[in-house]
Amino acid sequence: MGTFSYFIIEKNSGRAIFSRKYSKITIDENLLSGFMSALYGFAQGELKETGIENVDMGGIRWVYVEGKGLLFISTSEKTDDPLMLKSQLEQISEMFFETFIIKEDFSEVEWDGDMAMWQSFTPILDQLRDDWTKAEKIMEAAKLMDLLEVYQSIIDSFTSNVKLDNEFANLNIMQSAFQGGTEWDVEKLAEVDSEDLRGKLQYVLENFIVITKEALVNNEEFFHYILYNSVYPIIIREWSRIKESKIDEFIINLLLQ
Repeated sequence: MGTFSYFIIEKNSGRAIFSRKYSKITIDENLLSGFMSALYGFAQGELKETGIENVDMGGIRWVYVEGKGLLFISTSEKTDDPLMLKSQLEQISEMFFETFIIKEDFSEVEWDGDMAMWQSFTPILDQLRDDWTKAEKIMEAAKLMDLLEVYQSIIDSFTSNVKLDNEFANLNIMQSAFQGGTEWDVEKLAEVDSEDLRGKLQYVLENFIVITKEALVNNEEFFHYILYNSVYPIIIREWSRIKESKIDEFIINLLLQ
């Protein structure tokens, strides 16, 4: 999960009331509070309905939502989805108001400026973040399942037409990548390093294509026959999953050039 930190500040005064950091990136709370409060005021005064909900600055994506006189702010990687970040901030705001029973505007709350008053929210925020991280891993694992199915379909389209050595005749790409069991599901995949798995799967498929070409070195026309009649239809049918898994360039370079 790419979120660096969360802040909660008073909308009108700009005072920070809560912060939680999850990275080594240092952000001055006081400077942030003043800047975001001023930015919010500008958005409300000049942009009215359109407003500003996220800003990319200094290599960081800043997203905020407003509620009951408070601004809830997250800082994260610029590649993170702003809509997802906003949804998470809305959940944070709901939990904050529920935890401290804030029913009306925050200006009506008696607070002496000591941020310790709100620190009991830290474990709640940590749990929310852990839940989101687990959900992201499950989503990534689902994409990996798609990836496995696409790669295995490509392999099967060759093995059903080409006589290969036993090692490759009934190749299971997951088993080859991890030299282990073949009973994999989304929950198990969520526990592995997705980038490491992607790299190993690509390595296996690349080697398989090399071996297949060597087996058909004297019959290159048949290799292209399999491509056109078996592999290309798979790529066309599975193109949305290929794009979603971000392997389109790899597939094109490996098979279509």
